Amino acid sequence: MSHTEQQLLFNRFMHIYNTELPHKSLSDKVPADIYASSSKRYPRKDKDPEYPDDFFLERVDKRGGIRFAANHGMLSPLLAGQIIGLKCIEQRSFDLFFGTVYLGELTHKGFKPLRHKSST
Repeated sequence: MSHTEQQLLFNRFMHIYNTELPHKSLSDKVPADIYASSSKRYPRKDKDPEYPDDFFLERVDKRGGIRFAANHGMLSPLLAGQIIGLKCIEQRSFDLFFGTVYLGELTHKGFKPLRHKSST
């Protein structure tokens, strides 16, 4: 069975489950009878973290890497597109933060993850 066929069968099951089969836990009503969408609106994009004025800011590339001051290192694809704060700790050596979360150190040798350290 192809993925398309599986999806069609699942869509049919969802329709039956939500609109035709009564549920005892819902006093023999179908979910569609009692469902109401949330009035809460979510932001389209999370706000970028804020950093102290003495930090440099750099965006993580689409593969999860970062380049700054001739240094480069791989952080994580989970951080792709995010703004990272860099705090100079010595020449060509930087502490990296995502918001207040300490990620590690970026040097000419690359990225070295370390344990938690607060930015404030």
